[in-house]
Amino acid sequence: MVWLLAVAALALGIVVPEGVAALLRRLGLVDVPNERSSHKTATLRGGGLAPLAVIAVVWLGVWPPLGAGWMVVAGVVLFGLLGLAEDLRGLTVWARIGGQLAVGVGVGAALVWVTGVDWWQLLLLAPAAVFLINAANFMDGVNGISSFQAIVTGGCGLAVGLIAGRPELAVLGAVAIGAFAGFLPWNFPKAKMFLGDVGSYVVGALMWGIAWWAFIATGSLLVGAASTAVYAVDVVTTLVRRARRGENLTLAHREHAYQLLAARSSHAVATCVATLAGAVNCAAAIWAWRAGIQWLGWAVVVAVCAVYELVCLGRPRKVET
Repeated sequence: MVWLLAVAALALGIVVPEGVAALLRRLGLVDVPNERSSHKTATLRGGGLAPLAVIAVVWLGVWPPLGAGWMVVAGVVLFGLLGLAEDLRGLTVWARIGGQLAVGVGVGAALVWVTGVDWWQLLLLAPAAVFLINAANFMDGVNGISSFQAIVTGGCGLAVGLIAGRPELAVLGAVAIGAFAGFLPWNFPKAKMFLGDVGSYVVGALMWGIAWWAFIATGSLLVGAASTAVYAVDVVTTLVRRARRGENLTLAHREHAYQLLAARSSHAVATCVATLAGAVNCAAAIWAWRAGIQWLGWAVVVAVCAVYELVCLGRPRKVET
């Protein structure tokens, strides 16, 4: 069943973007480059509507409507629609944060109720949703990076679901892999269509839902955090660097670690480095959990994130006197 649904998602993932591209052209959703853009030509924006549609359609006939998987997919859809509203009309900062928090609280409460975990987890779930949605949005700045992140996250969910006996989690991971693998040729190595806010919100929602579900399935915070670690570290360290320089943190910029690497090399190199780091983190975390030596898994994840930052930032520039 898992592999059949993965193939179905991949098949739809290949076909659906063509129709989405035609729709985006009719709507005039085109991303025109500016001084803070990493691209140089006008490109369709909002392509994330394709994997969002694929995930929703494939999931419709899978599990009973009260399963945890339905709650996670509902969150993916709601967050994706919020991102689509941003693509279509633009939202104020407070409208975006308010909408993200509302969906995080609502879906988080549903997950807590369905799974029967302690209600205090909602205090972490809602803020985590806002952080990861925005982290995914900030990190969606070079070709393919978000699609590969969704594939890595899906792979983590698939592996944990199969090992821990959580078939819904395995199916969600497999469907995410298929949906974004099908979209990937539109966005990597050269972009004919960007995911847009709708896509980055979907990726962030998948990171959120799968990370939490993996934690519940394994009881391991390491396994839950592994797929989000690279994005979280890049976003937090970038904010810290900019704050130390006294910069306005609300202004758009091109100073994320992966963007600095892309500027020195290429989009493909930056995407591959981030993807490799994420995949190694997930593999190390799952292995450490299974082996019962989670301290070693944490050490590997910390080391991988540190190496990622060093590779992306490169050698510090000498200050001329």
